[in-house]
Amino acid sequence: MSGIKSLSAALVLGAIASSAALAADMLPGPAPQLGSQERLEFGTGWYLRGDISWAREKTPVIFPDGSLGQSTKVQNGYTFGLGGGYKFNSWFRADMTYDYLKEVNVNARSANFTCYDAINPINDINGNVVALHAQENSCYSRQQGRLTRHVLLANGYFDLGSWSGVTPYVGAGVGTSYGRVSANYNWYYAANDNVYNANLFYPNPSPIPEVWLDANGNVIPRPVNNFGVQNRESILNRRNFNLAWALMAGLAYDVSPNAKIDMGYRFLNLGKFGAGSKSARVSEYRIGFRYMVD
Repeated sequence: MSGIKSLSAALVLGAIASSAALAADMLPGPAPQLGSQERLEFGTGWYLRGDISWAREKTPVIFPDGSLGQSTKVQNGYTFGLGGGYKFNSWFRADMTYDYLKEVNVNARSANFTCYDAINPINDINGNVVALHAQENSCYSRQQGRLTRHVLLANGYFDLGSWSGVTPYVGAGVGTSYGRVSANYNWYYAANDNVYNANLFYPNPSPIPEVWLDANGNVIPRPVNNFGVQNRESILNRRNFNLAWALMAGLAYDVSPNAKIDMGYRFLNLGKFGAGSKSARVSEYRIGFRYMVD
């Protein structure tokens, strides 16, 4: 009888042990360790920029008047610019920029020169016209108008090393400029600023000997090339695109790992915006802000 009791106890203890092992297998284990995830970067090397500048340029010559030595004055202005680019390495970067230049007032006047009021006949004692005299006066030429410009450039820069957060650089750019010019040109009398519109028709009767005399009766070369009513007015309303290019140099200062203040100089050639012989050239002293998009 005692043997049966011992066998029963052994079976009960075995069943309890099996149940405990099964329960242990059914309990949830420790949470799996997730591998470390790498930081997702938006685009290391990309940057945005904005610039303002104080600009100086000569009043552009819209109409050709080189024979008169038309004088121009230097004007002050400003530009606003936006852009974006990519820094390839610690030495080279490139960007695209758009700039708006302040409207330029075109108002250039030449020095005074000799113009002619009328062609007067010179008669002999019998009343026959034997020669001609061009009556002299003093005139000047003037161009007036307005000029607006926009410029889009692709630029490349070489950063020349960094010292205590200061990075000097040089660069160049090429692109296109868009301009709109509205201007007029004319001759005026120096004495009263009235428009020059003299009548230079030959006097009657005709034909007349082509002998020209000055006020003292001395023979002179033919002084007038255009005869008839004088009209020197020219009006220009034009929109055009030109090739533009720039040269730059400056310093960038690190204000944070992602932000820089940019101070520099840019020489900007915008091309011609009229019938003049010279391109519009602008000297800019710039300050800007660059932000690295990391």
